[in-house]
Amino acid sequence: MGKVKNQIKVEYSGNSIIIRSLDENGKEEKAVNRTKLTRIASAYYDEEHHIILSLKDTTYIYRSSPFDEETVFIKKETGNLFSSMRMKKVKESLERYELIEAIYYTSDFQIKSFVEYQNVVFECK
Repeated sequence: MGKVKNQIKVEYSGNSIIIRSLDENGKEEKAVNRTKLTRIASAYYDEEHHIILSLKDTTYIYRSSPFDEETVFIKKETGNLFSSMRMKKVKESLERYELIEAIYYTSDFQIKSFVEYQNVVFECK
């Protein structure tokens, strides 16, 4: 199912934010890639130049490979809290998505929570 990263290390350096996953002992996990975000104007972008953090509600789709598409949903949650979710549609399913990562942050781009690897099922009503 899902894995919530309760322990993360966030480094703020100039116009960059680096998010590292830590194990239960507080050491950096070797098998997990870090997330590096760079500020350009009023938003933060990943290393492939996809917008990841913004103060505007945003939704877009991009190709992560010739066969896969990823969708990014950025929205204001409540008050000063924003979320950015990156999801990939599970192959051969119209209703099932895998949450690659979700980042919760404040309007001054302070990271509050980082979640990764969850399956989401949408039901039509």
